[in-house]
Amino acid sequence: MTLSDRPVEETIQIAQANNPLDAAISGARPATTPAGQRFSTLNVQPRPWLNHALLGFSMFAALNVALPLVRVRPFIALESSAVLSALALAPAFRRGAGGWLRAHAHALGAALIGVALVWVVGRFVVPPAPLFLARAVLARDVVQMRPVDAVESAVIPAATVTEWNAMTAYTAVYAPAGIRQPIRHVWWRDHEQVAYVDLPTPVRGGRLQGFRTYSTYTDLKPPVAGRYRVDVVTASGQLIGRLRFTVTP
Repeated sequence: MTLSDRPVEETIQIAQANNPLDAAISGARPATTPAGQRFSTLNVQPRPWLNHALLGFSMFAALNVALPLVRVRPFIALESSAVLSALALAPAFRRGAGGWLRAHAHALGAALIGVALVWVVGRFVVPPAPLFLARAVLARDVVQMRPVDAVESAVIPAATVTEWNAMTAYTAVYAPAGIRQPIRHVWWRDHEQVAYVDLPTPVRGGRLQGFRTYSTYTDLKPPVAGRYRVDVVTASGQLIGRLRFTVTP
């Protein structure tokens, strides 16, 4: 009987037996359970603390955006979001705590930790969600709330600054309608704070182009060259935005 006259299944078996490469590969395989079956026995252990953390963070982020829209100041909204999101986790804590009393105790502890983190770290890391810089520019002066000789680039010669005898940071801060937020400008030169200006008028929300503010730095002791930045922050220290520029020699 020729190879072509044999049944198909027998022909395949003969071809595989006559192929040394397949034989070598077959010989190299361990005579154990297939890989797919081995991996099916692995089990991912549940992590309840991670579920609670993700749930709490989601509620915190949503509240931090929503509360300022009902005229709560950003920092108060930040602290309230931390407390409310922690207290809302009481039903989730009850599963592992074994009772409502312990669950509420865990939620209260989480709320206290949240307030401490907001005060120590959060106010410097988490920006005031509904506020942002609509425009920030360096200028010689501001007249009728319009920048004069605005520098649209981030570089200005020292000779120009000396001629001006002052530098003015013009910032327009956008905020939703109904919000009133005191802010300040913090001037830095080469990573050293050189001025601190509490702006007299708080930001009032509702203007599409942003609420216009400015501060002027006049202590221009030579040499004036350096890397400057002006941080626009809330009264509690939350960073709204930043103006950067360089004064070249």
